[in-house]
Amino acid sequence: MRNIFLFILLYSYLGVFGQDPLIEHIVNLKVNEIEYFNFKKLKPTQALLSTRFSEEELLNLRSIGKLRNVPIYRVQLVYTRFAEAESFDQKELNRNRLEQLKKYLPKLFETNLIQWELISQTGCDDPEDCRKFFHGFLVSYGFPAVATRTTAKEVAYIERIFDTKSKSAKRKRRKRKKIEWSTICYENTKKRIREFRKFINQRVDCIDKDAELVELLISFDEKNKLTNVAVEHIICADTIRKLAINYFKDNPIWCNSVIEEKASKTKVSLMMTFTRGKFEFSIDDIFYAPIIDPVPEVKKIADVRTKLNLSGISSDTTVFSVFKRNRDWNKMLIVQDVTGSMYPYTAQLLIWHYLNLKTEKIKSFTFFNDGDGKPNYLKIVGEVGGIHSVNASSFERVKYNMTQTMLKGNGGDVPENNLEAVLKGVEFCPDCDDIILIADNYATPRDMELVEKLDKPIHLILCGTSRGVNPRYIDLIKRNGGTLHTARSDVYNLKDIKNKEPISIDGRIYMYKDGKFKMLYKF
Repeated sequence: MRNIFLFILLYSYLGVFGQDPLIEHIVNLKVNEIEYFNFKKLKPTQALLSTRFSEEELLNLRSIGKLRNVPIYRVQLVYTRFAEAESFDQKELNRNRLEQLKKYLPKLFETNLIQWELISQTGCDDPEDCRKFFHGFLVSYGFPAVATRTTAKEVAYIERIFDTKSKSAKRKRRKRKKIEWSTICYENTKKRIREFRKFINQRVDCIDKDAELVELLISFDEKNKLTNVAVEHIICADTIRKLAINYFKDNPIWCNSVIEEKASKTKVSLMMTFTRGKFEFSIDDIFYAPIIDPVPEVKKIADVRTKLNLSGISSDTTVFSVFKRNRDWNKMLIVQDVTGSMYPYTAQLLIWHYLNLKTEKIKSFTFFNDGDGKPNYLKIVGEVGGIHSVNASSFERVKYNMTQTMLKGNGGDVPENNLEAVLKGVEFCPDCDDIILIADNYATPRDMELVEKLDKPIHLILCGTSRGVNPRYIDLIKRNGGTLHTARSDVYNLKDIKNKEPISIDGRIYMYKDGKFKMLYKF
C-alpha cells in the first residue's frame, strides 16, 4: 500500500532524470516584483554574479572560487520585466542563465537545501534604462539557521545553561569577592597552579600519542587534608598520581568549597592538556565541587528548570525529540559535530546527558570540528583531525572536552570529516553498541568513501532539515545499513529501497536511482 501511494503521488511531481528538474522547478516559481534592486547595498555574506541585459553569459567570475567553499542557503535570480520583442521568452532566458550558473557552481543543483527566488524589476521601460539595472544572481551564504556568533560566545551560551546558581547565590558570591580571604584564595590558587605545573613537568617523562586531555581528581576533607588522588586517560597515570600525592600532602589546597559559609569536603578537578610531552593548565582549568550526597535522578526537563538556565533554548528541538522517540538505544557512542552552526544542538545534547547521567546509556563522546583550524588545502580525507574523544562518566569532563573542541576549530569549509570522526570514536570505544552521529544537514561529509570501513550501523540524527533532507546523507545511511532521524521522522528501511523506488521523508519525496537519492520537485 505504501508503494502504491508513493507512485500515485509521483504524478504531481516533475520527472527527475531527463531535463534538470530543479531548473524547471525554479523557472516556474512565483515571481516577486520590485521597482529597483539596489545592488550596491550588500551584506558581507552576499555575492553578485552578473549578466548583461537580455543575455545569459555570466560576467564577473571572481566570486566563483569563494562560493565553491562556503555554505550557500539562498540564490535570487534578478532581472527586468521589460521585453524588447513580443516573442521574447523570459522563462527560456532564465533557464539558460541557470544552466550557466550550473556550469560554474554545480553543487547548487545537487542539493534541495537552497532557497531559490525570482525577482523581476519593473522600474524601466526601454532597453537603455534597463541596461543600468542589475541582471544576474544574488547569492547569500553562511548558515541561515542560527545568528552569527563567535565561538567564544557559543561556548559562553552553553556554560550559562549549566550555571545552576540562583540570583541570590550570585549576589552572595559577588559579596564574598570583597572579603579578604576570597582574594587571598584566588591569588594562592594561581601561585599553586604555577608551582604544580613546574613540579610535574620537571619530573614526568611520559610518551603517550593518544593522550590529549588528562583529568586529575583531588579530594580533601574539611581540614584541607588530602584524602584521594585519581588520574585518567594517560599511560603514565600511576606516576602522575604519586607526584600529585607527594605535592599536595605538603601544600594545602587553595580554598575549600563553601556550603552555608562552612568548610566542606572538596573535590577538585584539574583538566590538563598534554602536548608534546608537557602538561599545560591554568586557573581556568580548575573545577571545585563540594562532596555532598548525590542529587536524586531527574527525568524531565521541567523538574530542573530551577537548576538549569533554559532560556534561549532553540525552538528546533531535534536532539531532544529523537532521543525521546528512541529510548532503546544503549551503551551509546555519541559522535557530535561541534562546528559553529551546531551550537544549539550541542547544547541540547549536553542537557539530555545531564538529565540522564545516572542511566549510563551513553558510554563515550567523540566531538569533531573539521581539523582544529587546519587550512582547507591541507585537509586529506581520513587525516583531517580535530577529533576529540572522552568517557561519558564525568559530566564536567564531557562539557570541558566539548567546549575545548569548539574553541580549537574555526568551522573550515562546508564539507566535514563525519566518517573519520565515527571511525575514531569506534576505535576509542570498541564495545559501544549504538553509534549515534549528530550531523549538520547543510554540511555534506567530505569522506563518504570511508563508509565501507564501518562494520556497525549508524543512527544518524540530522539537524536543520526544515528545507528537506540532504540526499547525500540518505545515500550514506543506505550504504551503511543504519537509520536516519529528523525532528519529525525515524527512517529505518533505507537499506531495503530498490532502484527507481521513491521514499517519503517529512512530507518530501526522494527517488533512488543509480546509487543515489534525489529529491523530486513539485511542478
